[in-house]
Amino acid sequence: MKKSLLIPYLLVILPLLESLFLGNALGLGWNSPFLMHQISVYLIPVKLLLTLAGLKLLLKADAPPVFNYLKIPVIIVGALHSLMLTLVCFFYLLLGSTAQFHRENGNIYVYTSDAGAMGKSYHYFSYICRDNYGFYTLHPIAKLDWLGEFRFYQKENLLMIEHTDYYGEHEKQLDLTAFSCE
Repeated sequence: MKKSLLIPYLLVILPLLESLFLGNALGLGWNSPFLMHQISVYLIPVKLLLTLAGLKLLLKADAPPVFNYLKIPVIIVGALHSLMLTLVCFFYLLLGSTAQFHRENGNIYVYTSDAGAMGKSYHYFSYICRDNYGFYTLHPIAKLDWLGEFRFYQKENLLMIEHTDYYGEHEKQLDLTAFSCE
């Protein structure tokens, strides 16, 4: 492969692979899920700039006709990825802070998706296990439908969720005996 094409290909393909396969912030699970989400939000414009730089270099590069079979699909995929990254950037600019979608209490972490904006909203409850270096792993506990206003805490081996919705005040209990960090 021609060396002048290697860097543009990498600038287009690596951000795409990160978006598709690595998850939040290069797949690292350090400190807290909310911090990793925030880092991934700030990485989106960086990935967009890298992809656009790669596309610009690819369009300027003189390549033998044999490389056009690879160059054209990479340009198309890179352009689609750039479009998606641009839309996500605008979404975050319009939506603002997403801190209200992330909650943590002890070893319990909750992520609220969609928060009633479009479609159905869910709360994803997970059990957090941390190691000595600050890295964590999430173990899914439950996916619950919209709870309205809620608070949660761990009481012995139970996850207690007190919530208020359209029908009044309720309490849910989820068994945590299967969850531990050992």
